[in-house]
Amino acid sequence: KQEKKEKERLEEERRREKREKEALEAAEREQRRVELERKRREQEREDKKRKEEEAKRQKEQERIKKEKEKEKREKAKREKERRAREIEDRQKKEEEEQQRRKKEEAEKKRKAAEA
Repeated sequence: KQEKKEKERLEEERRREKREKEALEAAEREQRRVELERKRREQEREDKKRKEEEAKRQKEQERIKKEKEKEKREKAKREKERRAREIEDRQKKEEEEQQRRKKEEAEKKRKAAEA
């Protein structure tokens, strides 16, 4: 009878230890799952932040590129206008020179006719 009680007590202790061990393992598994989930969320946040910063950087580069292209177009336009003015001025001077020569020729002919 004493032996039977001892055997039952040992059996009960083994069952208790097995339950405790299983509970501990379950708690460890849950802790690992929670930690992995936390790390995953943190990684997602970092990825999102990195993506947003990259998008911001690209947007800024695009803005700078457009600004440079605009400046280049404006410079080309100013240069074209400057060349057009130079050509116009040159033509005007040539016309004035021709008019002056015509007047001189007319004056010479008039003086020759008078003489």
